[in-house]
Amino acid sequence: MNLEWCTRSENDLHAYKKGLRKPLKKFTRYTEDLVIFICIRIAEGYKYKDILEELKINKQTKRYNKLKELMRSIKNKQTWTKISDNYF
Repeated sequence: MNLEWCTRSENDLHAYKKGLRKPLKKFTRYTEDLVIFICIRIAEGYKYKDILEELKINKQTKRYNKLKELMRSIKNKQTWTKISDNYF
């Protein structure tokens, strides 16, 4: 038996990648490319509002707040840690 410790989200992502589970909405919302882009900009010292401007996200939309929360979660190592660990 080969077991390792992981979070629920890591387990879900693993099951998705191995085809054991159908894609969930939360996995299709953001791409790895977007997360890498965000990580690079945060590591370069960009402010959240500047990153959102570069992505052409209007401040009046729901997506603005969701992406801002995503950036906070990435920076605080609460999500997408396998990617963000490479940047900060």
